[in-house]
Amino acid sequence: MKNEYEHNRRQCERVPVNEGVCFFDTSGRYLGTLMDCSPKGMLIKTRGSFPSPSQLQVVIFTGKELLNVPAHVVRVNEKEGEYTGIGVKVPDNSAKFTQFVVRRALRGVHDDLDI
Repeated sequence: MKNEYEHNRRQCERVPVNEGVCFFDTSGRYLGTLMDCSPKGMLIKTRGSFPSPSQLQVVIFTGKELLNVPAHVVRVNEKEGEYTGIGVKVPDNSAKFTQFVVRRALRGVHDDLDI
């Protein structure tokens, strides 16, 4: 059974995305799948291992533009000895990323909006 901290750990609801992204650190460029996001962060499916905390630049194609989002690794997911993804935190002042998350959350709910 989850305790209250584990149950309320997330401040924001996650929005499913499931689209390809690329991201960069000081050693190179990587590809992954943005599984879900919230205004505070993202879960990226990737096979690479990144030390926590690592600084990254995540590039998301919004359909209209490329969105460059600074982020840092806060969690590395590993299953049966293989890396499966990373959790990254996004700075609070990333207004364009927050707009991206809100638009994704409204997709399908308000089809009359140009999102």
